[in-house]
Amino acid sequence: MQQGPGPGGPQFGYDQNQGPNPWAAKAAEDAVKAKKLVSLSRWLLLGGCAVMFGGCGGGIALQFGPLAIGGSIVGILVIIAASIVGSVGRGMQGRII
Repeated sequence: MQQGPGPGGPQFGYDQNQGPNPWAAKAAEDAVKAKKLVSLSRWLLLGGCAVMFGGCGGGIALQFGPLAIGGSIVGILVIIAASIVGSVGRGMQGRII
C-alpha cells in the first residue's frame, strides 16, 4: 500500500534537489537551432542574390534570354526560401515582427 506525500512516502511534484530542469536542455537546443536557421537564411539570401544577378547578367552578356530569365526566377525562389527560413528561425528566438 502506498503512502501519501510526507516522510516515508513518495514525493509528488518538483523537488529542488532533483537536479537540472529537463526543459532547460530543450530550450538550449532550440536556441542553437534557431541561430543556425537565421545564419542559413543569410547565406541563402546572399546566394539567391548572386544567382539572380549573375544569371541575369550572364544571360545578357551571352545574349541568351532563357539564361537571364531562368537565373532570375531561380534567384527569386531562393530569396523567398531564405525569407521563410529566416522567419522560422526568428520565430524560434521570439523575435517575430
